[in-house]
Amino acid sequence: MPAVDKSTAERWVVISALVVIAVYGYRRITEASQQGGLSNIIGQGPPVPLAEFATAWGFVFFLIALVTEAAPGLGGSFAILVAAGDLLANTGSITADVTKQEQPKPSQSTPPPAKKGK
Repeated sequence: MPAVDKSTAERWVVISALVVIAVYGYRRITEASQQGGLSNIIGQGPPVPLAEFATAWGFVFFLIALVTEAAPGLGGSFAILVAAGDLLANTGSITADVTKQEQPKPSQSTPPPAKKGK
């Protein structure tokens, strides 16, 4: 396997960060929010609050960027692993959201009253 240069590894880190934030953003827009809980941390249920996500996202990608500076191949591989893991963990929720949105919504309006004949 050829060695990964620094610019390619950095590109992988940026793409991975954008994939993770896009998945979170989509889930945040389409799902109701709920406060904390272990199930939220492992990707089940609604997404975690924005402050918790931003802190974890920044910390993880800061560490990946540091690893990428020292060892571009390792850091780039970790970035790909994080993006793939995020997609795999959230695919069920995203699929359920899309399926739910594709189903027709029941009509909320009531039919107009029938006219009485003379």
